[in-house]
Amino acid sequence: MSGGLSDILIRSYIPFLANIGVLALLAWAVSIYGRELSGNVRGTRLWFSLLIGVGFGATAALLMNIPIEFEPGIFGDARAVPVLLSGIFGGPVAALVSGAIAGGMRILLGGGGMLSGLIYIATFTAFSILTFWAYNLRSNKLPGLVDMLLIATVATGVSSIGILTFNPASRLPILLQLWPLLLAANIFGIALLGGMLGREYARRLAEQETERQRRRADSAAEAKSKFLAAMSHEIRTPLNAILGIHQILERADLSWDVKEKIKTAQDSGQFLLALINQILDFAKIDAGSLPVNPAPFSVQVMLNALQSIFFYQAGAKGIELEVSYEGAGNDVIVADRNLVQQILFNLIGNAIKFTQYGTVSVRATLREDSPGTCRLQIDVTDTGPGISEADQSRIFEEFEQTETGVMGGGTGLGLAICKRIADTIGASLSVKSRPGKGATFGMVLDAPQGELDDVSPGPDTAPMRPVAVLVVEDNMINQEIARTMLEQDGHIVEVASNGREAVDLLSGQGNLPDLVFMDIQMPEMDGVEATKAIRRIHDAEALPIIALSANAFSDQQAEYLDAGMNGAISKPVQMEELRTCIKRFAGKRDAGGNLPMNTEAADNTALPLVDRSVLDPVVAAVSPEKLEDLVRKLETRSTAQLSRLQEIENDPALVGAISHELKGMYANFGLARAAKAAEMLTAVPAGNEPAHPATDELFREVELSFLELEKQLKAGTGRSFDIAQSESPARSHAADGD
Repeated sequence: MSGGLSDILIRSYIPFLANIGVLALLAWAVSIYGRELSGNVRGTRLWFSLLIGVGFGATAALLMNIPIEFEPGIFGDARAVPVLLSGIFGGPVAALVSGAIAGGMRILLGGGGMLSGLIYIATFTAFSILTFWAYNLRSNKLPGLVDMLLIATVATGVSSIGILTFNPASRLPILLQLWPLLLAANIFGIALLGGMLGREYARRLAEQETERQRRRADSAAEAKSKFLAAMSHEIRTPLNAILGIHQILERADLSWDVKEKIKTAQDSGQFLLALINQILDFAKIDAGSLPVNPAPFSVQVMLNALQSIFFYQAGAKGIELEVSYEGAGNDVIVADRNLVQQILFNLIGNAIKFTQYGTVSVRATLREDSPGTCRLQIDVTDTGPGISEADQSRIFEEFEQTETGVMGGGTGLGLAICKRIADTIGASLSVKSRPGKGATFGMVLDAPQGELDDVSPGPDTAPMRPVAVLVVEDNMINQEIARTMLEQDGHIVEVASNGREAVDLLSGQGNLPDLVFMDIQMPEMDGVEATKAIRRIHDAEALPIIALSANAFSDQQAEYLDAGMNGAISKPVQMEELRTCIKRFAGKRDAGGNLPMNTEAADNTALPLVDRSVLDPVVAAVSPEKLEDLVRKLETRSTAQLSRLQEIENDPALVGAISHELKGMYANFGLARAAKAAEMLTAVPAGNEPAHPATDELFREVELSFLELEKQLKAGTGRSFDIAQSESPARSHAADGD
């Protein structure tokens, strides 16, 4: 009994399980290595077809060596399964290769049923090719599992023609005993292997569809970025003319009331520019990457600017505009003023737009929330039609408008953008309203408390030494505006209409300008290519180049710096930005591009100890940790070089080299008086012993500048910068001189 059971296990069950295992192993191998298994049946590559053919054919050959004994003397295997599926998944080439390998193994095995076995293999090979062609021509997709089972059934029936190769007496018994078992084996094998491969095929198809969707999304995002960049350029170019003319008129000899109107128009233009910037940054808002640039500003100054902008708009409708402030005398907070203004600009504009009569009230309250922080609450209240409770729940959603809003026009994006901006800066928005009773929109923002001294000073009207400037700009209106702005400050201006003309001008043997303002988008040669060509002739120190760009995106401005430009200004051009660039890059050059030589001690008290226009961009550009590291390096290097100055006062060459380095370091941090004092030593002619008072002046100014820098950094960042050392060389030098 045990011997008979053992024989059955060896001849039937173990081979049966082995056949299943081989098919499962084949499915696993295809799922791991079948990278070409996809919905693109027509695009099946030759090498992949060959690989499928060899793999599936070898599997069929292996299965023939693990026969299952169905009845005494009647054997079968699952060879038909890989042969049939090879063509379905790999194409005609795979089917032919698989059939050839399986047929070769059958010939090698020999036996009385060899011819019948070859017919059996040939039949399934033919059905494999026919199935591929049928589904390829119909839908370019693989057949489903049910279709494969039907095909296997038909192929098994057709292959029964191989019975004719046996002697007539045994044909009927073999047909009745073997073929039903083969049919069952084929159906089971197709269900197993075909099901596994079908699921893998579907998974790959889903992956490819996901990848196609991702590429479409990337392409759409890229197209949107290009569109926004183009719109930025197209909108900023005429806006540059509008704001430029206003800035020129502000300096003209006009009556007070006309200047007030020009100032209001200029403020409105600036807010329009801020609005355009926010719209152009909507993609960044969507991506959660809207840049936030906190800086100290006065709440009351901001409110006054808003009031002047909306005063005429409210008056034209007969509406009274009330703006009030309540809170501490120190109304300076540290936040992104442009983003806060953007929210309020929208809220006030909507209140005036939808109020037909009555009052629009803007009430700001500033309270200390905790030591060093405060809470700003601004409520905008109108006497308009009000908002229903149902509409209030969706009013901050994109493209959602109340019935009143639809009648008033608009896109339904304004309040949605405000909500996104508020979330970005950590503020909250709310609405309270009843139909017919008006509405109150509120904004609450928690922000660090600033100091009055932290607020950037107003426009610098101090006269500057005239410099030579080359303006490279193709737009004639922009040429004239830039020329007028610069000539009003006494500068000598030359204009080039494109990059090629600028390169030709700067390639000659004549005197170089002190500074080049370079437009970006120009015919013949754009600003980036022109800068690269110029940099092959003149380095960045000898000839500063500043981009005048209507492209507002930071990655584009990074491209300009990589090309060799010293900086970038976004259009519309502001007069103060032009002045800042001239002072920073060309203000101390003579006609030959060199620093003026002057050995007389100058009165530095007119200069600030710390120039915030230079320091603030440095603080905003780096992390607090990086800033602390830079300041520490400044202090360490300054201390070392000042100590050397004490030792080598009688060596003019070394004094000049060290003071030149110190001047550059101090200037980069906005230490204007210290840089000026270092310049006095730099300018000492060779062979002259530096005057002791000039050296004393440098040490004294460095000591005062470091104390002020420490104070300014602590106020602006909330971090302690211990850079004013009690035993600094400046102190010890001053003590030695007493």
